[in-house]
This record gives sequence, C-alpha cells and structure tokens, in this order.
Amino acid sequence: METKQMAEWIEEQMCGQCKQGYTCDDFGCEQARIIADMLRRMVPFKGKDSEGNDVNGWFVPA
Repeated sequence: METKQMAEWIEEQMCGQCKQGYTCDDFGCEQARIIADMLRRMVPFKGKDSEGNDVNGWFVPA
C-alpha cells in the first residue's frame, strides 16, 4: 500500500463518521489527520549523510 493510500484509509477509519455527520471522537480524528498529513508528505530517500554514511529511509519535508 502506498503512503497516500494509507493516509486515506486512516482518515476514513477515524474520521468517516465525522464526515457523515455522526458523533465522532474529535481527539482521535484530529490525531488521524495529523498522521495522514505526515503520510501524504513522506518521500523515500536513498543517499549519503554529511559523513558519507549510506542513508536509506523516509523523510517528511517541513
């Protein structure tokens, strides 16, 4: 699953009822939106750090 798909899934699971007008867990929905935003911005990275060490992972641009 791609990170953008994960973001959509998380929001649907936690905020789906809110979007439909039902009572929702505001705290849970807020946290899900923060996580979804981070997932949408994540980009894979492969390269070297300032000391020449291999780096492989995900970055979230500010």
